[in-house]
Amino acid sequence: MDDRSTIPTAPVADSIRFRALLLVIVLFVAAMRLWRSPWSASDLAVIPDSIEYAVGAQRLATLGHYDIEIEGVAYPPRYPPWFSALLAPAYVVAPNELGAGIVVVFGLTLSAVAAAFVIGGRLAGDWGAVAAGLALACYGEFRRDAMKIMTDVPALAFALWACVIYLRLRRGDGRGASWLLAGFLCAAAFALRLEMLALCAPFGLLLLRERLKRIETPEHGANSADDRSSTSLPRDAHEASREHGQSRIVWMRDVALFATPVLAALVASAIYNRSTFGSWRRTGYDFWLPELHEEMSQVLSPEFISANLMKLTSSWALIAIGFGIVGGWRLLARKEQSDSACGSHSLKSREQESIEREMTGTRNLAPDSSAHAIESSTKCEQFASRTAGHAQAPMVRTSDASALMTFFLLGAIPGTLFHLFYFYQDLRFHLFPLALVCIAAGAGVVTFVDENARSRCDGGCLCSRSPRSRFQLAPPPSRIDESSPKRSHARRLLTQ
Repeated sequence: MDDRSTIPTAPVADSIRFRALLLVIVLFVAAMRLWRSPWSASDLAVIPDSIEYAVGAQRLATLGHYDIEIEGVAYPPRYPPWFSALLAPAYVVAPNELGAGIVVVFGLTLSAVAAAFVIGGRLAGDWGAVAAGLALACYGEFRRDAMKIMTDVPALAFALWACVIYLRLRRGDGRGASWLLAGFLCAAAFALRLEMLALCAPFGLLLLRERLKRIETPEHGANSADDRSSTSLPRDAHEASREHGQSRIVWMRDVALFATPVLAALVASAIYNRSTFGSWRRTGYDFWLPELHEEMSQVLSPEFISANLMKLTSSWALIAIGFGIVGGWRLLARKEQSDSACGSHSLKSREQESIEREMTGTRNLAPDSSAHAIESSTKCEQFASRTAGHAQAPMVRTSDASALMTFFLLGAIPGTLFHLFYFYQDLRFHLFPLALVCIAAGAGVVTFVDENARSRCDGGCLCSRSPRSRFQLAPPPSRIDESSPKRSHARRLLTQ
């Protein structure tokens, strides 16, 4: 078999190991910065939220029912039981430590940093992943919320992983399992924080786009390996109708897989509210603060906009927004590169080495023999096109930066708009959009680094260089003077 028809696997394995090493380093730095012991977390500073979450989880783990006890009487907590159920395993292990739930929050905090790492890698390669992960881990508001037994950071972790799945689906890499996982992540985030229901919007729009595309091109849903060859052949109406029906079935399957977990979370919350408070529309707020919820204007009103905007002008918010604007602009303005075959930490395969040897020989050619250099360039481009999908998927449909912007506008901004009208002001309500801004800032700032310096740091890639820099023909070497005394003396020594 011809070696040139074989896709090298060793460079990809080395690239995966390198990224895994970077991820471990980022998570280690994040753990050192974000860890808090259960003993110190047992103060439960946020009253009554942290107290109800922790006490409810402790009683759920030890007594088997979700409630809080005040003066010997059991009352339902203000919030649904889902977050306390998530914390309950920690209290099974340490039932007498009221701050044990911080261990679960810490694990989900590292998960959020890992998701930021993956998103940054899609935006700007390995070093973009490192910068995005560290930017989120070092962000002050994220650190402040990660050290509390609260739902903000755990819900953020589920939302960021939903963003990872969304970027994958936008590139067309996802299957039915990806839609199921996306639905589960959206449902988990919504179960912790109600405004996370907006995460369904970008996925719903993507499903709508896929449906419209399948209507325009019925054979799109065939997903066969020889689509490009078969589309050139004449097709009868029966075959086209059959493929259109298969495409519709696949789309309906994706809708069902995504919607099922979300609907299950909605139904479960409604059942809990009805069984606990008498109506699916009543919550713990109606039970504990009935006078506040008698009129909606006391909870949501334009009068609260100015006070909530003041929270967005705090130092940490302005830092994230400022760097996010710069990084987002850089990512959106960045030229999409399709020849990403070698990745950010690629090694040379056999074919690359042979191509490089050919090209090395062309550097000593005269200018009129540059046809061989052009031929070598064509070979290098063919190699890049064959291995592009193996190391890093080319940007076919849209850039990940624009996909992230869509996810930000449809999935994160609605929560911020909702809390602008909310009666209680806190920057943690805007943590999700601020986290996405931090990720974009970290990945975008990395792209300002000189591309050549970054490629030398990563190990370099012959195929990523521009054609002009590949074939700068060097001047021919000067002719060796065979009659020189040093040359004659060397010849005599060799013949002795």
